[in-house]
Amino acid sequence: MNRLNSLIEAAKAATPGPWAKKRMGEWDRGYYYGVHMSPVRSISVDLGEHNATFIALANPATILELCALLEKAGDALDHMVRAAAEQHCGLKIADEALAAIKQWKEQT
Repeated sequence: MNRLNSLIEAAKAATPGPWAKKRMGEWDRGYYYGVHMSPVRSISVDLGEHNATFIALANPATILELCALLEKAGDALDHMVRAAAEQHCGLKIADEALAAIKQWKEQT
């Protein structure tokens, strides 16, 4: 399984939303932050405000949306490169782009 598929599977298996940053309470004259994931689940350790914001924003629905966009972009680039190669336009650039796309697909 490639990295992109692993990320998709993990997002599908994660706690359903809504996900939100939550100020959990006082801690050393400040506040500690966690992530609220559903009516019954939350991460209540001190993540720090910025980490809690990032984790809340990088929720399963967002990850699935980003993965779908990456797949569409990769397919579109692949199609464009093939079309350019078929028309013999910039073959060297097309070959380099196609090699980069193939490498990206192997890594994801």
